[in-house]
This record gives sequence, C-alpha cells and structure tokens, in this order.
Amino acid sequence: MPLSDSACRNAKPKEKNYKLTDGEGMYLLVKRNGTRCWQMGYRFGGKQKTLSFGVYPEISLSEARDKKTKARQLLKQGFDPMLRKKEEQLIAGLGHENTFKSIALEWHEKKQETWSPKTASKILSVFNRDIFPYIGNYPINDVTPLVLLSVLKKIEDRGALEAVKDTRSYVGFVFRYGIATGRAERDIAADLKGAFKTRKVEHHAHLKQTELPEFFRRLETYTVNPKPKRGIELAYLTFVRTVELRTARLNEFNLKEAIWEIPPERMKMKRTHLVPLSRQAKELIESLMEESEGKEYLFENTRSKRGHMTENAMLDVLGDLGYKGKSTVHGIRSTASTILNESQLFRADAIERQLAHVDGSVRASYNHALYLDERREMMQWWADHLDKLRGRT
Repeated sequence: MPLSDSACRNAKPKEKNYKLTDGEGMYLLVKRNGTRCWQMGYRFGGKQKTLSFGVYPEISLSEARDKKTKARQLLKQGFDPMLRKKEEQLIAGLGHENTFKSIALEWHEKKQETWSPKTASKILSVFNRDIFPYIGNYPINDVTPLVLLSVLKKIEDRGALEAVKDTRSYVGFVFRYGIATGRAERDIAADLKGAFKTRKVEHHAHLKQTELPEFFRRLETYTVNPKPKRGIELAYLTFVRTVELRTARLNEFNLKEAIWEIPPERMKMKRTHLVPLSRQAKELIESLMEESEGKEYLFENTRSKRGHMTENAMLDVLGDLGYKGKSTVHGIRSTASTILNESQLFRADAIERQLAHVDGSVRASYNHALYLDERREMMQWWADHLDKLRGRT
C-alpha cells in the first residue's frame, strides 16, 4: 500500500532500522537515530543496488516519487540511475561556471603546457578579440550553430579568411573539451564546416627545367649581393624551406658525415630533418663557414636584429635577375620535386621525405631512416644534374 505523508511524518525510530514501503522499489528507511531517508532498491547488470533520494522531510514524498519515476525511466532506457547521479555530482564538482568563456579558459589553461608561449598568447588573443565579447557569457549549450555563424561572419567580413578557419577550429576544441567534461552536448562548430569563403590557393612561382640554364647563366654573373646569391645556390642544392635556410646555424652541419641536421624547433612539422649533402653542397657550405667562423649563423647578417639573412634578401636577388613574379625561393622546392619525380629514378616517398613532407605515423618514423641512403644518392644525382644544366660538365 502506498505511503501517505502523515505516515512518513509520524514514523518513529525503533531499536532497529526499518522500512516503510511506497511501491516500485521505493521506501522510507527509518534509522535508529531518527533519520528518515528515501531509498530505492533495483537490479542493474545482474546486481542488486540501492539508490538514495535524500532525507525526509527535506525531500517530500511527492519529490521522492518524482525522483523514483525518473530513475525507473533511466532503467528502461538501459542506464544505471546511480551512475547518472554520480555523473551529475561530478559535473557539480567541476563548478557551476558553464559559460563558453569559463570552459574555453579552462581548456586553454590545460593545453598551454603543450604550446609555445607565442601560440598560447595568439589563441587567447583570438578568443578575447573575436569570441568572448559576443558569446563568452552564454551557457555553452545555448550557443547554437546560427549564433556561432554570426560571430565568425564578423571575421570573414574583414577579409581574414584564414583567421575564420583557425577560430572555428579553436571553438571546436572548446566544445569537444566541454563534451569530455560533461558540460556540452555536441560540437556545433563542426556544423559550420564549408560555410565560409576560402582563399584561392596560390602556388609558389617556380621555374621549369627548360628555364634553368638561362637562370643559372644570369645567377653566375651576378655580383651585387654575393651572400644571398649563394643562399639561392644552396637552396637549389638542398631545397629546404626558406626560413630553414636563412636561420641555419653552423653547429648543425656535420661535413665529415655530409649531413645537415635541422632541429625540430626550426622545422614546420617540429621533427628533426636530416639533409644529405652532395659534394657540391659541402663545398659551398665550407666556403660559407670560413666566412662565418666564430659566429652563430651560416648566413650571418650583423645589420639584422635577428643576426641572420633577412626574408627578402634572396627575393631581391631574384628580382635583380629579372625573375620577380616568375620564381620564389620557396618555389625551388616545387622545381626540384617536379624534376625528380619526372626522372622516375627515385621513389616518391624518398622525394617527399627530402622535402620534409612527413605525417606523424609509425610508417613516417620508419621511413625517416629507411630513405636516408637513397636520399644521399638522390641529392648527389640532383647536384650533378644541376651542374649539367649550368653547363659545367
């Protein structure tokens, strides 16, 4: 027979704990000390369990029955109501600050240990400038795709198309962190993929093989800026990225082993990159090292605040030679890749490895060692091929 409120109110303690049954597994447990607790017995996963709803009269009979109904609905759906209760308690323990800003700052704090200070500062600046003023105080589950779209459109309207892409990505990370910590239902940023303009990809201008003899003829006679000129020559012999070349340090070169080891902090993919050096590359580096003896950089520049060759130095040489808009230093990589692939003498994976186009897989780590001998052979062939194009053989 179901309980009445008067029966609950008049229940007195006895020598032993006892139960007043209400039905469907729920009862009022009256303890010897006079405390009266609402509980529900149920089975889940083949085990008998007990769920507590609180103390009477703080939790009334009707409130306890509501809690029992919700618990039984969870059981019908295949969920353990005790586990759900623990989840709710955990969420409460994380704090009641469930605004987008509070969760974003929490995510940022946890992740910044894995970032450089520059990256951490950049991401926080993006949130402070473009996100928090508009949705920072929204409860995270109140941020709809339409609301987020209107916020990101503001960035798009000022023409910062790459910033839109990055910002949507950062917001997505926050939503996924919110999901992982039980405070967000789903990543709405994913719904907006493809909703914004994209900038047309412009490939770096580069020369074809048929254009190289004339290019090298002009380069050979150029005398205005000899060090940037030799930087271009070394770029052709190694086809590393421009910034990796400009900031090369003397201690990275092992001429005895004919290897240039670029440390991860200077690489785009943050992985050590080994560059096998051809005979021609070694000779050029040796001459540059003699000039830079006792200094830090291979392309030392005392007039630059950073101490090495500036970004525009080699581009200025290309302009002086009449190749402005026709070739860039970075485009040398495209020229080398095209010629090497068309030669069909070397595996595509070895060429990609030489270009430092590497993923984070186990296979990539394996290939790091596997292709070194092949790349040594390839880089010597490449240097000899350039000599033929120069008319030196």
